[in-house]
Amino acid sequence: MSFRFALLSLVFSLTFTLSFAQPKPHNDINIDLPTYEEVNTQKVFATDPENKICFIDFMEIDGYAKELIVKNEKGEVIKEAVLWELPDNTLYELVYDEFPAGNYTLVLNTFSKTLTRKIHVK
Repeated sequence: MSFRFALLSLVFSLTFTLSFAQPKPHNDINIDLPTYEEVNTQKVFATDPENKICFIDFMEIDGYAKELIVKNEKGEVIKEAVLWELPDNTLYELVYDEFPAGNYTLVLNTFSKTLTRKIHVK
């Protein structure tokens, strides 16, 4: 019976000690969370509807472009391009003269964000 009592006392004391040993939050600590700058996609994407070209300026991305995906209105992938091998000062030209008439979404994935642009093909 003394073994049970000793074991029960040990469990109780550990439970009691651990319940009060939890760290308390400090309300006076200021933690600066990172802020992400919004990218103006108007500077990144420039379209020439007459010649059916979309220019993508990598210098406006503020990072490296990884891939470009073009989706139609149904969400189907029409075109994919790997961009990470291109230099960060590239002015990429997406020629969409062979795309059927309709609305498309350009999805530009970088290593830190995703940029999108809608285009209309007549």
